[in-house]
Amino acid sequence: MLPNLLLIGAMKAGTTSLYEDLSNFDGIFMCPEKEPNDLLTDYVETEEGRASYASKFSRGGAMKWRGEASTAYSMMPTYKGVARRARHVLGPDIRIIYLTRDPIGRIISQYRHLWGLGLETRSMNSAVLETEYISYSRYEWQLAAWRAEFADNQILVLRFEDYVTKKEAVVQQISDFLELPTPETSVATHRNATRDKPIVPPGGSLSSLVHSQLYYSYVKPFVPYSIRSLAKAWILPKAVQSTEQLSPSTLALLEEHLRE
Repeated sequence: MLPNLLLIGAMKAGTTSLYEDLSNFDGIFMCPEKEPNDLLTDYVETEEGRASYASKFSRGGAMKWRGEASTAYSMMPTYKGVARRARHVLGPDIRIIYLTRDPIGRIISQYRHLWGLGLETRSMNSAVLETEYISYSRYEWQLAAWRAEFADNQILVLRFEDYVTKKEAVVQQISDFLELPTPETSVATHRNATRDKPIVPPGGSLSSLVHSQLYYSYVKPFVPYSIRSLAKAWILPKAVQSTEQLSPSTLALLEEHLRE
C-alpha cells in the first residue's frame, strides 16, 4: 500500500505537531518515520523503490488515508521533481497538506535549528540571505509545482499561526478536507520548537538508533509520545540557542526578496 496523503512542509512551520495530530485521527495511518523522503529521488519510480516505499505503510491498509510527512518535498531548488514523482508513483487522487508560517519567522527558526545542531556555522545575518533560506519561504513558488500536477481541491494550505491560536478551527478544516470525523482530542503544544529541545547529535550511535528501522517499526508506533519525550529529555543534550538577531538591513533585504 502506498500513501495517499502527503504533509509536504514547510520546514520549521509546525509540521511535527501536525504530523502527531494527524496520527490521532480515526481513519489516518501516518508512517512512523517522519521525513521518509522517498519521493526525493528517481529510485522511488523503480519496482524496488516503490516496494520499499510501500513497506512503510503495510500496517495502514485498513485506513482511509495513509500519510507521510517530509518537509523536503517543499524545498526547491534543493530538491526538484517531487510533485511529478508523487503523481507518477501515487496517482492523481492524493491529498496534500502544506503548513506555512510568517516567512521571515520561518527563516529565523530554520537558522536557529541548524545552528543548534551545529550544521550552520555562519552568522545569522550572512546565512539567511542565501538561496536555501529564502526559497523555502517562497510558499507560492513552492506550491506552483504541486498545483501543476494536482487540482486545487486536493491541496490544503494552513497557517502555523492559526494552528497555534485557533487549533480547533484548523483541526476542523483538516477533518472537512479529508472527510473524516473530527477527533475528540488533539495535540495541544508546538512540538518542535528549537529552544531547549533535546537533539540527536548528527552521526554516532544515538543517531543510528533513532533513525533505524528497529526504532520506527517497534518503538515509535507502540511507545507513547510522552514517554519518548521524557526519555529524550533525560538522555539527549539540549539544543544550543542562538541569540543573534536580524539587523535592520538584513530584515529589509529579506522583505524585498519575499515581497511577492
